[in-house]
Amino acid sequence: MRHAKALPFEIQQTTPDRFEAWFQGKLDHRVPVPRLPNAKLAGARLSHVKDKQAAYIAYDAASGGGLGSRRIGLFVFYDAKKEFPAAPLPSLELDSSHGYNVATWRDHEIVYELVTDLDETDIRQMLNGSQPTTRPSATPLPSAEVKPASLQQ
Repeated sequence: MRHAKALPFEIQQTTPDRFEAWFQGKLDHRVPVPRLPNAKLAGARLSHVKDKQAAYIAYDAASGGGLGSRRIGLFVFYDAKKEFPAAPLPSLELDSSHGYNVATWRDHEIVYELVTDLDETDIRQMLNGSQPTTRPSATPLPSAEVKPASLQQ
């Protein structure tokens, strides 16, 4: 899975607002960065989900039992045509792929795919405690030149 690869981040360990600002102009949509409880932003880079440009945001989450941290990957992409089945939180589409759980939800035209080895109960608990984005509805940025992703997977 792409989130497990040791590809370099293009931005590292900063605030959600700075991550959002960094993606501005690099993708043709806004990238709201969820604040997840007990998880710290590790880094981000440009990516793809199928044929859609996406932001990849990595979190390091505290692991139960003092076993260190676990990596959580989050892909954020624009889907105004609703090609991806996803409903707003608290609803989640849950699936598994290559031994990881994938939770998918949407906020208007923005779709989130969270990839982790956490179990379903932990995923739901984490997302129920997440803070919503700081801005209202997810709207695309005004027409601008879209830069190609610097890293492809």
